[in-house]
Amino acid sequence: MDSDCSGKKSESPFVILLGNHAVPEDWPVKGEASRTFREKLYNGFFATYMAGEVILDVGYRGYDDDPVSIFPHAIGVDLDFPGYDGVALPFPDESVDTVYSSHTLEHIADYRTAIRDWHRVVKPGGFVVCIVPHQFLYEKKYALPSLWNADHKRFYTPASLLREFEESLAPNTYRVRHLRDCDEGYTYDLGPERHAGGGYEIELVIEKIKRPAWSLAGSSRETTTCSAASSPATRWFEATIGTAIKRIFGGRPIAWWQYLYTSTLRCRYRRSHRIR
Repeated sequence: MDSDCSGKKSESPFVILLGNHAVPEDWPVKGEASRTFREKLYNGFFATYMAGEVILDVGYRGYDDDPVSIFPHAIGVDLDFPGYDGVALPFPDESVDTVYSSHTLEHIADYRTAIRDWHRVVKPGGFVVCIVPHQFLYEKKYALPSLWNADHKRFYTPASLLREFEESLAPNTYRVRHLRDCDEGYTYDLGPERHAGGGYEIELVIEKIKRPAWSLAGSSRETTTCSAASSPATRWFEATIGTAIKRIFGGRPIAWWQYLYTSTLRCRYRRSHRIR
């Protein structure tokens, strides 16, 4: 899924051309995005997925003073942006080349609406670039709350991040172009009680495509979504029923029939509470 394309250097050694725009390598981007800014500038990541004319940097402010958007020409969108409510973007359908969001999705409770709206504003052939902290590298915990940011609503692995996009978007309206664990220089010698250093995030890039005229065979009702979801009801189930089952089996590896029984209980609970 990764691209090996590279950005074009201009005559100045300190400026990279992304499409029609020049981006200085010392652009003072702050926060988590600053950690890999130069790497992405030179390894082709920005050139491949963020070289269009209209780039939105959603949630760019973070906790920094005097923040700037990811590029000089990018539009920084945060809670003080006119018409933005923290979820829905005040931009027309298919008007944006790339929606870029770094360490923001984990702070948004209604992730489905946010992801759908990111996808809505992107043109066919455009991209959504979503970067989030890694549960096993940054959080270093099994469950909430985060040790390092109390506002984190969910923990992410590559699978759970991709699952949220699959839950939110219609089939065949996007393709996954890039999914990667970023652990360059990670401090594997530091335990959960210490904040991690080095790379500790997940990169996901989807490309919006024009939906084909045909639909998937069968009915969506035939498929019951029984994967874990980040709803209060599901978390309650895992904390009570799931914990009780683990206690019964004493933490030992469970047989297939035990797993099936647990999965059946979970599915029945989700159906009875109409959890999707």
